[in-house]
Amino acid sequence: MHTDIGPRHGKTYPVAGGTNSSEEIQALSKEITDLKLSVDLLEKERDFYFAKLRDIEILCQTSELENLPMSLAVKKILYAADAKESALAEAQEYLSQCLNDADNEAEEE
Repeated sequence: MHTDIGPRHGKTYPVAGGTNSSEEIQALSKEITDLKLSVDLLEKERDFYFAKLRDIEILCQTSELENLPMSLAVKKILYAADAKESALAEAQEYLSQCLNDADNEAEEE
């Protein structure tokens, strides 16, 4: 008697002990291999983008650039603590305010 374990990535597998147990083992082994490859690729992609973000952070921290409005706005995004909300709006508002302040100072001169 075969009982389905449930869907795994859209597949169902009979419970071990049936006549196709070696086929089931091969299918599960292939699925494990595929998942390991997927994890490896995702880890490489994560590391790639992390390295880019780290380079941007280092650039924004250089003494010549660290107090420029753009560097400060980028750091607002990089250091945002809440992963659910984008810090982009706050960074854009900060830049807009800096630009308005600069325009106002230019008009006063």
